[in-house]
Amino acid sequence: MHDVDPSHCPVCGEANDCAMATAAAPGRAVRDCWCTAIEIAPERLALVPEAARARACMCRRCAGADEVTP
Repeated sequence: MHDVDPSHCPVCGEANDCAMATAAAPGRAVRDCWCTAIEIAPERLALVPEAARARACMCRRCAGADEVTP
C-alpha cells in the first residue's frame, strides 16, 4: 500500500487546500479550513478510499463545495 498524501484529494488527486495538512504554517489555524463551513454529503464521503479515510481531505470540487452558494 502506498502512503496517503494529506495535501491532495484522495478521490481526484488534486491539491485539497486542507488547513490540517498545512497547520504547521505560521498563522494558519486548523479551524480556518474551508471544509468547516460546508456539509459534505454522505455519498461524496463514500468516494474516499478506505485507506485515505481520516488521513486526507477531499478537494472542494469532490466535496461539492463548488455547488454551495454563500
